Amino acid sequence: MSPEGTTTIVRVNQPQIDPVDKKILCTAMCKCNKEPNVGKDGQQLKQGCVSDNMKALDKLMDHRSPYKQEVNYDMTKRPPAPIMDSNVATKGHDYLPGWIKKYWGTEPEHPPTYQAGRGLIRRPDVVIVKDPSMPPTQDNIKQIIEMKFPPDALSEPQRAAYIRIAGNRDKLLKLEPK
Repeated sequence: MSPEGTTTIVRVNQPQIDPVDKKILCTAMCKCNKEPNVGKDGQQLKQGCVSDNMKALDKLMDHRSPYKQEVNYDMTKRPPAPIMDSNVATKGHDYLPGWIKKYWGTEPEHPPTYQAGRGLIRRPDVVIVKDPSMPPTQDNIKQIIEMKFPPDALSEPQRAAYIRIAGNRDKLLKLEPK
């Protein structure tokens, strides 16, 4: 307790991932770490491999998988709002530039012109939802998993944005191949 009589929260344990979720995500991550997609210039696209696998799982489950891969969030909304397909509420919008062109600047909270790199849109690697029949809104987020292949690191702006999306710092977890 502080001298003013307030309690100071000390984090002893880091947030944990559910064992079933961990098994599914770690399987995809380890597979892609060993056998990544290969870019046209020969580069290893490990993150792209994970994304492709998770999106294929969601499609196979008629977009009712609890694992939502790379859903874009409109950070101008309070809380941040997922950008979803207009025909399928549980599927992330496939083409962000088209969504921006159609919707950006038409609502009061959106500046007249979209500016890339300003943090107006954020895209976590995986959002695990509580109810797969509903979109990944803040009230339906079980956890946000940021998958990092070394040497990539979770930046402070990413961390802050993903905590805002989740609504709680304990819902954010970084997962690495190790």
